[in-house]
Amino acid sequence: MRALSTVAVAAALLGLPAASAQPGKAPPKVIKDPPPPPLVGLTKVGELRPARGWVDDTITELGGALVALVHDGADVRVTRVSLTDGSVAGELAIGAVAPEAHHVIPVGDRLLVIDGVESPRRAVLVDGTGKALRSWKPADAISVRTVGGKPVVVAHTSTVRGKATVHQVALYDLASGKKLPKKGATLTLGADGRDAKLDFRPVYFADGLTVAIGVRGGVFRKAENQRSPDTWASYDLTTGAWLKDQPITDPMAMARRQPILAAHPGEAVFVRMAEDLSGLELWQGGDVKELALDQPGELYDPTSVQYARRGDALWLSLAVDPTNGPAVRRQKVDPRYLDLFEVQGDRAVRRARLLLGKSPVRWGWVGDVWWVLEKSVGVSRGGPALTLYRI
Repeated sequence: MRALSTVAVAAALLGLPAASAQPGKAPPKVIKDPPPPPLVGLTKVGELRPARGWVDDTITELGGALVALVHDGADVRVTRVSLTDGSVAGELAIGAVAPEAHHVIPVGDRLLVIDGVESPRRAVLVDGTGKALRSWKPADAISVRTVGGKPVVVAHTSTVRGKATVHQVALYDLASGKKLPKKGATLTLGADGRDAKLDFRPVYFADGLTVAIGVRGGVFRKAENQRSPDTWASYDLTTGAWLKDQPITDPMAMARRQPILAAHPGEAVFVRMAEDLSGLELWQGGDVKELALDQPGELYDPTSVQYARRGDALWLSLAVDPTNGPAVRRQKVDPRYLDLFEVQGDRAVRRARLLLGKSPVRWGWVGDVWWVLEKSVGVSRGGPALTLYRI
């Protein structure tokens, strides 16, 4: 005898009609959302993914091509990538002369290779075959500036002497490698960070550590029988001249700005999240203003701000926080996009989106090509692949 089902027995005990023998209706079909598009407003140009080694963070331009450093142990290659299709346009082996190459500075048809894992680093000038033409001693920063119409190597060094730290620059002729007779200025900073002779306390350095920016002491005005207020000044170590000297109209605001400026050395323009996470700040020449997004700011991870110049324009990016406030209220995780914005005045306008994987990324511009470096997880420098896009 066939056993009664549990449902049938319960129905009989309760005096209810027995359930139909027909099978129940199938549950409604769950229709999943389509997968998020990997690119919005972008077209992929190409990709550099070395079979051996990794791509360094320092990307530059030479002769209308993107230039990247590829490391594979002691083998270091300067790799030229076509901006048209992302193909490798040529490679130059420099590991024999710069086994710890950090970045390169194009100078005409030659390259000034800055070599060293940490500062101070030395500089090596190489020709189109990778041959070392000349080199310079290690310095805290080495850059190339045009002086008298000619390229000049500028080396900034800092030396501790007793309780003081001495900052100075040396100029070298790029063609001959010889030190130029014209000497740059020297800053001797005491324990209080101030040069007593100049009555100047630098807050940070810019332009390859060749320009010191900070607070300059006032001067005694005999007619007024008092000292004038301190000023905010810029001092060029290559010439020993004051580049800018302007009044400090709000001393309290200037005091608050100094640690922020000191955290961004060498950056005349930068973007940061406000201390209270209320929004973005655009800093330019030491001045700050609020930067409005054309998207809801609560969507983004406040620690994900990146920025870079494209010509004279500033661009920035923010990564979408998958568990942002609106997503939590919808009980639905958002795709982890990297949103790219163009800064227009005091407003940032979103131009493109890139769907991110688990790896962090770093990006920048070469001409009108946006390069994105996939970073290695847990490693501060370099990554396995460099991808090129156009907007």
